Amino acid sequence: MPPAGLGDDGAACSYQADRSDFRPLPVFDGAPRTASAAVNIPTILLVIQRTAFHELAQREPHLGLVVMRNVAVELSTKLRKTTAVWVADRRG
Repeated sequence: MPPAGLGDDGAACSYQADRSDFRPLPVFDGAPRTASAAVNIPTILLVIQRTAFHELAQREPHLGLVVMRNVAVELSTKLRKTTAVWVADRRG
Protein backbone atom coordinates (compact mmCIF):
# COMPACT_ATOMS: atom_id res chain seq x y z
CA MET A 1 0.00 0.00 0.00
CA PRO A 2 1.42 3.44 -0.91
CA PRO A 3 2.11 6.07 1.77
CA ALA A 4 -0.77 8.32 2.83
CA GLY A 5 -1.60 11.01 0.27
CA LEU A 6 -0.47 8.90 -2.68
CA GLY A 7 -2.52 7.07 -5.28
CA ASP A 8 -2.50 3.31 -5.78
CA ASP A 9 0.55 3.62 -7.99
CA GLY A 10 2.43 5.74 -5.42
CA ALA A 11 1.90 8.99 -7.36
CA ALA A 12 0.56 12.12 -5.68
CA CYS A 13 -3.19 12.49 -6.19
CA SER A 14 -3.20 16.28 -5.97
CA TYR A 15 -1.14 19.20 -4.80
CA GLN A 16 -2.35 22.08 -2.70
CA ALA A 17 -1.01 25.57 -3.39
CA ASP A 18 0.71 27.64 -0.71
CA ARG A 19 -1.74 28.83 1.93
CA SER A 20 -4.53 26.65 0.59
CA ASP A 21 -6.63 24.42 2.77
CA PHE A 22 -7.47 20.74 2.85
CA ARG A 23 -10.95 19.98 4.18
CA PRO A 24 -11.83 16.37 4.79
CA LEU A 25 -15.61 16.07 4.76
CA PRO A 26 -16.19 14.11 8.01
CA VAL A 27 -16.27 17.40 9.92
CA PHE A 28 -19.49 18.10 8.02
CA ASP A 29 -21.21 14.72 7.70
CA GLY A 30 -19.57 12.41 10.25
CA ALA A 31 -18.77 9.72 7.66
CA PRO A 32 -15.39 7.97 7.68
CA ARG A 33 -12.49 9.83 6.09
CA THR A 34 -11.93 9.13 2.40
CA ALA A 35 -8.66 11.00 1.96
CA SER A 36 -5.25 11.35 3.52
CA ALA A 37 -2.69 14.10 3.33
CA ALA A 38 1.09 14.08 3.18
CA VAL A 39 3.33 17.14 3.08
CA ASN A 40 6.70 17.80 1.50
CA ILE A 41 7.44 21.12 3.21
CA PRO A 42 7.10 22.31 6.82
CA THR A 43 3.38 22.69 7.41
CA ILE A 44 1.03 23.90 10.13
CA LEU A 45 -1.99 21.67 10.57
CA LEU A 46 -5.07 22.95 12.36
CA VAL A 47 -7.56 20.35 13.54
CA ILE A 48 -11.13 20.99 14.64
CA GLN A 49 -13.41 18.25 15.89
CA ARG A 50 -16.88 17.95 14.40
CA THR A 51 -18.71 18.97 17.57
CA ALA A 52 -16.41 21.95 18.08
CA PHE A 53 -17.01 23.08 14.47
CA HIS A 54 -20.78 22.85 14.91
CA GLU A 55 -20.64 24.77 18.20
CA LEU A 56 -18.48 27.46 16.57
CA ALA A 57 -20.88 27.74 13.62
CA GLN A 58 -23.79 28.14 16.06
CA ARG A 59 -22.00 30.89 18.00
CA GLU A 60 -20.63 32.62 14.89
CA PRO A 61 -23.18 32.09 12.08
CA HIS A 62 -21.27 34.32 9.67
CA LEU A 63 -18.15 32.18 10.05
CA GLY A 64 -20.19 29.01 9.48
CA LEU A 65 -21.69 30.56 6.34
CA VAL A 66 -18.25 31.51 4.98
CA VAL A 67 -16.89 28.01 5.59
CA MET A 68 -19.90 26.36 3.95
CA ARG A 69 -19.73 28.75 0.98
CA ASN A 70 -16.06 27.89 0.50
CA VAL A 71 -16.84 24.17 0.68
CA ALA A 72 -19.61 24.61 -1.91
CA VAL A 73 -17.24 26.44 -4.27
CA GLU A 74 -14.59 23.74 -3.84
CA LEU A 75 -17.06 20.91 -4.46
CA SER A 76 -18.48 22.73 -7.48
CA THR A 77 -14.99 23.15 -8.94
CA LYS A 78 -14.17 19.47 -8.40
CA LEU A 79 -17.49 18.42 -9.94
CA ARG A 80 -16.85 20.57 -13.02
CA LYS A 81 -13.37 19.06 -13.46
CA THR A 82 -14.67 15.52 -12.99
CA THR A 83 -17.50 16.14 -15.45
CA ALA A 84 -15.07 17.56 -18.02
CA VAL A 85 -12.85 14.46 -17.74
CA TRP A 86 -15.88 12.16 -17.98
CA VAL A 87 -17.19 13.96 -21.09
CA ALA A 88 -13.75 13.89 -22.73
CA ASP A 89 -13.43 10.15 -22.03
CA ARG A 90 -16.88 9.48 -23.49
CA ARG A 91 -15.96 11.35 -26.66
CA GLY A 92 -12.84 9.24 -26.98
